[in-house]
Formats: sequence, C-alpha cells, structure tokens
Amino acid sequence: VLFPFGHGETYTTFDYGDLQVDLIDVSTVRVKVTITNSGSVTASEIVQCYIHDVESSVYRPEQELKAFAKKPLKPGQSSTVEFTLDKDAFSFYDVGHQSWIIEAGDFEIRLGASSRDIRVRETINLGSVEVSSARARDSHPPFRYHVRGRGVSDEVFRCMLGGEELPTPVVDVWPFHHNTLMYELQHSYMGSFFRRKVLDTAFAGMDDSGDPHQRRLMEALVDHTPLRNLVVFSQGNLLFEDLQVIIHALNMCFINAILGIW
Repeated sequence: VLFPFGHGETYTTFDYGDLQVDLIDVSTVRVKVTITNSGSVTASEIVQCYIHDVESSVYRPEQELKAFAKKPLKPGQSSTVEFTLDKDAFSFYDVGHQSWIIEAGDFEIRLGASSRDIRVRETINLGSVEVSSARARDSHPPFRYHVRGRGVSDEVFRCMLGGEELPTPVVDVWPFHHNTLMYELQHSYMGSFFRRKVLDTAFAGMDDSGDPHQRRLMEALVDHTPLRNLVVFSQGNLLFEDLQVIIHALNMCFINAILGIW
C-alpha cells in the first residue's frame, strides 16, 4: 500500500520510545509514549493508537484506531503523549446480547505514525467477566477462520441475517438502453456477440506485450462502460442515432433497427 490509513508526509523524522501502559481498572487503560523530533525541521507528528484483540471469539478487524493526538515539536525536542482508553476502546457489539461487551484476554496496544507504521507496542490482559453470545460467535466467526481474499460462506451470512433464508438475486437488465453496462449484455446471445466485438477492438489497440494483467484491466474497463460512452470513445465514427439502431438490434427489435437505418 502506497498511502496506508493515517499516512502523512513530513520533512523530518520522529522517534518513539518509553511506552508505558498502565491498567487503571478492569476496563480503563492509560497509555503514555515519548516522541522525539530527530530531524532538523520543526514539524508536527500525529501519534495514532490502535487496539488489536489477540484472541477474540468473534470477527474483529486486525486493528482499530481508538485515539490520536497531534504534537508539534522543534528539532531535538521530546514530548510525552498520553491517552486514556476506556471500555469503548475494547468492546464490541454483541448481536445476541444486543449490547457492547468486553471479552477477557490479551489486547495489544499499538502506537505509530500510520496503520502500517507501528513503532511501539505492548500487550495487556483484561480480566472481564463478560462472554460473547452463541449467536455472535456463529454469525461473526473470527477472521482467522476465513480464507483471505474471499467472502464469508452462505451459511455464515445466513446467520448474520438472523437465520433467515438468503434472498435470491434478481437480475433484470432487459431491455437494454443507453445506460446499460457492457458486462450486462452477456445476458443475451446478441449482447454477448456485441461485447466480444468491442473487447476485440479494445485489445487490438493495445501494445503487443501480451501482458495478461493489462488485458484483464482493459476488460474490466470495457465491462463497466455504459453503452452511451461508445459514442464518445469512437471519435466521431459512431453517432447516437447509430447507437440507437444497435440497441434496437440488441433488444431483438429488428424492424425498429431497420427503420433507424433508413
């Protein structure tokens, strides 16, 4: 990722150190960290505090931003940044209990300059007595049980809906019109044929490197193009009147198409 969440440019560098994490009570934590401007330019650093639930029984993000503070520092100057994290920072909404709860276990406190630039971290243990409900565990299983890059299964999604049957997707793209996307043409034989001709024309205009990634990108661009944009992309070779004739033909209205030609 070139610009991760929380990323910011600066003309200097900042060092993080002397992290202190103190448990005030069962669900309140005080966090202190010292930052130092180790560069030669006066600048401000935005210190970001993230929470990571080490062993959650339900799905939670890898880390959650819970606090941040902006601290201006001169070259060589150090300052202490302090955060107080309460129950809201560690809890999640349990769909079974219909309330916010904190599970007992380890939580990692992470501080850094962005979500991908964590400088210091420390783990604490919260001794909560709250337990997640069976419905929460079944409907939102932990991320470690998921296959990265894929969505949840139909069974898990059904649990998220409270056990209800999944609605059947309704695809209604007929009749085609000026705002129809190219990929929607695949619902008819004529549409699939026309889409393939447009793709062949687009591929012919590419270089001869044969890069499959470039071809997939071009295919995605074409598929998400509305029919009306073909007039613009044709550089004057296709008029809106011509496009209307094509749409009539795609909709199997051949008489209207012939009349449009005349």
